[in-house]
Amino acid sequence: MELQLNVTARYTPQRSECVGDVLRHFESPTWVRLVLRQVVPQLKRISPTDPKALTKMVRDAERIGPPAGQEITCSICMASSPLSNLATSTLQLPCGHRFHCGCAQSWLTRRSTCPLCRFQLPKAYAGTFAIAAVQSTLVLPPEHDGLTSSELLSRSVGDETLRAAVKITMARISPFMKRPQPCQVSVAMVHANGSSADTSTSCHGKRRRRETTTSDAPENIRGVVKRVRATA
Repeated sequence: MELQLNVTARYTPQRSECVGDVLRHFESPTWVRLVLRQVVPQLKRISPTDPKALTKMVRDAERIGPPAGQEITCSICMASSPLSNLATSTLQLPCGHRFHCGCAQSWLTRRSTCPLCRFQLPKAYAGTFAIAAVQSTLVLPPEHDGLTSSELLSRSVGDETLRAAVKITMARISPFMKRPQPCQVSVAMVHANGSSADTSTSCHGKRRRRETTTSDAPENIRGVVKRVRATA
């Protein structure tokens, strides 16, 4: 099982750096560790409800229907509506709290706890995940359009704030695996309009390599690998 997370990062190169230098930096363990330090805490907070459990709750709500003559104040949207109003169906969680069905579904696709009592519902992602790949795509400023690959790589970008689209791929691994696994690192470039910047003639374009363990890496990111533990 694989999970993917897309994030946008901003990077301000040094005054003397060119595009090629930025790509080399994006391939370095330093960049990967920096990205992971920012992203891993967010990954640990990502805990949507198991889609199967959510679907069952919705079907049960549709089958049973709401008690007649009662009113609900949804604590998610803070709006009141009669439970008999079919236009605003309700969903009851196992803890007994009721919410508008649409509000509850929106909440539970991002979280796995009751908005009121924090009752823990089944999580969508359970197990141990390792960072298997990090792909950083440099988004070139508009003024770089029309340049050849060699011109792009030597183009100065010092003091500019650049944007990079980073895709992180996580793979489920055995919780008993002790040996760090290599993380595949790749880089690419795209123009501001989304079209690919052809770098096939350069050793930097879309180059992939495996990073090895570095002695200066934090203990939990040795080998540019970070495990994310999610429990059901």
